[in-house]
Amino acid sequence: MTRRALLVLSALAMMAALDARPARAQRGDVLAADAGLEGLVKAGRWMPVRVTVQNPASDLTGELIVDWGEARARRRITVQRGTRRRVEMYLRTTDVRDLVRVQLVADGGAGGRVVQRAETTVKAVPFDERLVVCLATNASAAANSACSATLPKDRWPSSWRGYDAADEVMAAESHAAIDAWRAIRALDESGMLTSVGQPDALDAVRPRIHGGFAIYLLTLPALFVAARRLAWPTSRLYASVSLLIGFATTAALAVGHGGPGSAVAMRHAGTVYQLTGAQRSYVTLRSAIEFPADDSFELRSPLVDAAFDSSGASSRGPWRQDEAGYPMASGRFALGARRTLTFEGVGDGTFVELSDVRSGMHVANKRSFALTDCRVVAGFSERAVGTLAPGAAMDIDLPEESEPVSLTCSVPPTLFDFVAAERRVVADGRLRLVVPLRGRSS
Repeated sequence: MTRRALLVLSALAMMAALDARPARAQRGDVLAADAGLEGLVKAGRWMPVRVTVQNPASDLTGELIVDWGEARARRRITVQRGTRRRVEMYLRTTDVRDLVRVQLVADGGAGGRVVQRAETTVKAVPFDERLVVCLATNASAAANSACSATLPKDRWPSSWRGYDAADEVMAAESHAAIDAWRAIRALDESGMLTSVGQPDALDAVRPRIHGGFAIYLLTLPALFVAARRLAWPTSRLYASVSLLIGFATTAALAVGHGGPGSAVAMRHAGTVYQLTGAQRSYVTLRSAIEFPADDSFELRSPLVDAAFDSSGASSRGPWRQDEAGYPMASGRFALGARRTLTFEGVGDGTFVELSDVRSGMHVANKRSFALTDCRVVAGFSERAVGTLAPGAAMDIDLPEESEPVSLTCSVPPTLFDFVAAERRVVADGRLRLVVPLRGRSS
């Protein structure tokens, strides 16, 4: 082949490659995002991110990744050919930046393949400046001069966290997320919303495993003492030690992967708040978790409108969601490894039905389990009122003072069913119900 022919073939190949690149770009998915309350955010408060994925080419399975300063949120997503999906994701950080980055990563290969990227800007509002959000019933509604941001109905956040940055929300109609936000804000302002306590130690959750490990540690020195007294040869001692270690290792692996000892153990310390006027409940809990084997684990939230946070004061938490939007906490852990997770979420339903009576409040238990150790708390004083059986009711006398008054009871720690992939979850601990009765919170 002549040199001239080679040059012609090379030019044709380059032209074909250039023609192919626009075709792939046109085939790619369309990604769009907007964040905040009309772009407004506050440091340390939840920020909503609305992401739209349009896939005209082929079925796509992958993950949406949103980065904002040091915070990152991830969500599994599947988009069928020729369809469009819109999802909400939430982040919070004290490291506020004006740029929010979104990536759509398709499954396959090391770390996946970035299909498309998008960016949107936000503006931080100082804490001493009021952020007033108005909810318009249609996109063409005129904004009130008192509004910092006006949201059309198709951009109203579906979670109470979407309004977390707001100081006031003005809405002409009722909305579940707004009702929950107002009730949680009222709890906070009344002083009823308290910090979550520490869960008790996990030492007694799996005593057989801990006992077996203690026996193993005691058997090793006992074996050396016996070998010395019986004058065993070195080869026999080494063989016995090897057999003991092999047996203990095999037993540990077997216990961690099957039988009662294969369950993930959780011990909670938390509070469930019945939200006034919202027909919903807000839960905050801290849970100590013990893992039964050297393996990868995924723990799924029982509530979709919720979030895990294992990083404490740090803003970069494990904010992952599965395909249905349920928060996930995952990682690889060794046998007996422990982790502490903080969890908050809002779920449908309430626990008691309240109605006014002349002396105070009539309280009826709506649940199928008993509310035990119930107490009426008013300011710094409290008095015991006993147990409220399923379907039972009682009248509670309330003081005339204006301070907040609440009913607190113990509820089963298994009330919220966390799920681990292919494993049982065993939960115990302390879970307290708080029901606002009267005062500034009512």
